[in-house]
Amino acid sequence: MTAVEPLVAGTPTPSAYLQVACTAWYTYDWILTLNDEFEYIWRRRWSFSKGLFLLIRVTTVFYAVPETPRHGILILIAAVRRIGGVLVIAYRMNICNVFSWALAIATAVIVFEIDIVLQLRVWVLYRKSRWILYLNGALFLGNLICAVVLFLQLFSKEQFVEVPPWIQGACYDIRPKALGAIWAAPLCYEIHLTVLMVYKVARDHRLNGHLEGPSLASTLVRDSVLYFVLLVGVVGLNIVFWAETKVTPGDSAVK
Repeated sequence: MTAVEPLVAGTPTPSAYLQVACTAWYTYDWILTLNDEFEYIWRRRWSFSKGLFLLIRVTTVFYAVPETPRHGILILIAAVRRIGGVLVIAYRMNICNVFSWALAIATAVIVFEIDIVLQLRVWVLYRKSRWILYLNGALFLGNLICAVVLFLQLFSKEQFVEVPPWIQGACYDIRPKALGAIWAAPLCYEIHLTVLMVYKVARDHRLNGHLEGPSLASTLVRDSVLYFVLLVGVVGLNIVFWAETKVTPGDSAVK
């Protein structure tokens, strides 16, 4: 048994490759836009938009930095010779629980931060309409409350399971199908924002299509629609995957 344990750390799962790829992509994009960030963020006065941008940046880094090395750290813990087995297994499970809750909370924070950015974009494109501001603000609070209640009720039912050391990956957990409902409220809210964006495109085209060239607002809206639709699709896929995947694929190191 001890002879095959090191193979666990040397056999990466797709989740490990994906995490490393996403982190590399994020870092590359950050480097490309670093000059613009200094010009339009750091050299400007403090404002709500600047604070929100930096908050998203910090929480994203907080998510990516510990998540990537986790694929190696947890595997090494799993591959340790189990002297006094119960102690080692309990230690591993505690680490899985800590990472699971921390990363789930970080993910939720990032999702809600992005929702704030999206609703502000909709508000600006609707010429800072108070009706749009109050409507989206009220729906956002409802979205937040529903998601938090479902998260607290359902996420605690997630159970990590111990697997033989020759199985690649770590932190395998069993999820109840109802856990996918956590994403229902954010999905509904983002569909609402997407509908507002599409309506804005249609109305702007109907009113200004005969004018010479499109308006700036129309251009911004059209550029944003694809992003809104993509976000809705990703959240929808999350619900499907969380509902249909009873056992997560686990994490593994990449060497």
